[in-house]
Amino acid sequence: MVKVSVIIPVYNNEYYLCKCLDSVVCQTLEDIEIICVDDCSTDCSNKILKRYEQIDERIKIIYNTQNRGQAFSRNKALDIAQGEYIQFLDSDDCLRDRDVLESLYAIAVQNKLDLLKSEWDVLENGDIKKTIQYPIDVVGNIYSGRNLLYNLEIYNICARITFSNFVRRKFLTENKIVFYNDIIHEDILYSYDLYYYAEKAMCVNLCTYFYVKHDNTTTTRRKDTEHLKGHLVCINEIIKKDFLNASIEFRYATIKYLIRIYNEIVYLREELKYHIVPELFNDEIKRLYNMLWGDRYLNYISRESIVLNIEKMMQSKRLYIYGAGRAAQELLVILEKYDISIDGVFVTNIENSAKTILGHKVLGIDTYVPSDKSTMFLVAITKKYVGNVIDLLWSKGIENIIYVC
Repeated sequence: MVKVSVIIPVYNNEYYLCKCLDSVVCQTLEDIEIICVDDCSTDCSNKILKRYEQIDERIKIIYNTQNRGQAFSRNKALDIAQGEYIQFLDSDDCLRDRDVLESLYAIAVQNKLDLLKSEWDVLENGDIKKTIQYPIDVVGNIYSGRNLLYNLEIYNICARITFSNFVRRKFLTENKIVFYNDIIHEDILYSYDLYYYAEKAMCVNLCTYFYVKHDNTTTTRRKDTEHLKGHLVCINEIIKKDFLNASIEFRYATIKYLIRIYNEIVYLREELKYHIVPELFNDEIKRLYNMLWGDRYLNYISRESIVLNIEKMMQSKRLYIYGAGRAAQELLVILEKYDISIDGVFVTNIENSAKTILGHKVLGIDTYVPSDKSTMFLVAITKKYVGNVIDLLWSKGIENIIYVC
């Protein structure tokens, strides 16, 4: 019988993969399977996987036909997993000690747990940094998942990391718990589902995992709208849950869980600055975004003006946008839907402007070099800020101007 299925999604982690796999194959618990999902790696990760597959027959390799991300890879591995319990492991991380799986399995089986949560340490540049320690009066007690979340939240413990969850496989299948595909931060929703459904859950002050922090991890790589989308999807799915018969404690815990996600979105919005436009999301997520920040977002662009001038835009040899604020963001999204590309973005004062807008470099109008008469400028500045923009463009010899706000 397979006691534990270790699931490892792999994508371009050749520098960390050997240490990751070594930490699993050396485990004192031998009745395990190691399912590695190669998500179309372009480095030497696949060669490393094949070498280890020849060394250890417990290793199974699955290949994605296209790059789909961790959520899809984990779900694909879950479909074939045979272990009594599931342990997820990222391919740039490693298990902390040789007896990790044996210890977790013994505790989980003895207490017939659906969910067992353990601690982890951060490993950065060779230094070990302690993350969390579960409250002493919570550790070792058996709760429902909902009560465990409550007891962690009242201590302000953020415990939603996928790899800290040692989970009974049949519990996952019985409750149809999977990862939400094609988003970043899918672990937020997955962990919440574990709390929501688990009948028997426990946390232990046993450090089982090294989270290796480097420049290309999800938490350290450059933030973009995909990070924001991931958080919004998690909020949207959580608020769909049935709370009719939920205890007041679990509702409180859920609110704190949501507030934590909301605060991260606020931080992301500040970091992303000019790069957020609700049109970037599907209708459901756009509606949620507008509910949360509707007072900060308006429909700046006159779609009627776009439709009336669409042929002129398509016929112009050069098409530029004047402005780099929210109106210009909205305009770019609309033009993309019409498959209209632009040749540049200009502003009056580059020092007080975003340096890029949805992938387009923003330039000062002083750098504009006049071209032929067919060049068109779309002025995307709200009326109260427009000032003497039209006169300025005329002074540059630009006559083909359309005001789209």
